[in-house]
Amino acid sequence: MISIIICNRKKVLDPKLENNIKSTIGIEYEIINIDNSDNRYNIFQAYNKGIQKSKYPYICFMHDDILYHTVNWGKNIIDYFNDPAVGMIGVAGPTYISQLPGIWWGIENEKCRTGSIRQCNLDTDRFDLTRQHYTLYNPYNEKATEVVALDGLFFCIKKEIFGDVSFDESYNGFHFYDIDISLQIKSKGYKLLCVYDVLIEHISVSNLSLEWVKASRVFFNKWKKLLPITTCVYTEKQVKQIEENNLQTMLNLLSGNHVSLIKYYTLKELLHLLFHFKQFVWKKIKKRIF
Repeated sequence: MISIIICNRKKVLDPKLENNIKSTIGIEYEIINIDNSDNRYNIFQAYNKGIQKSKYPYICFMHDDILYHTVNWGKNIIDYFNDPAVGMIGVAGPTYISQLPGIWWGIENEKCRTGSIRQCNLDTDRFDLTRQHYTLYNPYNEKATEVVALDGLFFCIKKEIFGDVSFDESYNGFHFYDIDISLQIKSKGYKLLCVYDVLIEHISVSNLSLEWVKASRVFFNKWKKLLPITTCVYTEKQVKQIEENNLQTMLNLLSGNHVSLIKYYTLKELLHLLFHFKQFVWKKIKKRIF
């Protein structure tokens, strides 16, 4: 039995999504539609409100722009939760979160694969539904992989855990709610699993705005004593590449939002960057990134 919580940009749930859930979930469920058409709540508030209304032992948090392609996906989720060590389940996430600020998938890039992310979903362009991309990162052909965080398009959590954790409303906005709650749950000793037998289509367009940049600063300030964190064993060389991938991705995001690197990073972070990534920094200096 699963309670499904949706922070909805419309007053009522899209009938297509409602019918999709009904025809695929395969178990008893309820849908808690949080009407956010007037932008009354940030997503932290909306999800906390939904938890208070929920009645089932497992809670699914999902975007309002996804569709399920796996029949009986609810049964699959419950099967994973039969392991008492598992506290959270999703379909995309990293096995490593960097010490310096970044985005979870920024630890890999097309030019240098590090094997540090796990993901299984279908992405569809909201403005051109013919443009689709299936992503599968499962290098060891596992049924599920333990990760350090899970992406917010879809994740499920045992309701009992919310006696110890909650969505941190001090963030505001609609970013880092997923990574923050992930680390809260992991810090309580639970496992987080990225699973590959629940296929979800995400009909969206990425928008990493200035609001995202500000939220990233809040997140890394809050969790800096815990980071870096990993569920895999990486060599020193692999870690360096992961961190450099992360830095490059973050530089791109800061530049795209016209945020100065020097103004964004703390002095301690800049010193860490200068000490541990001299060649990387020197290349950026030559390009006048600073």
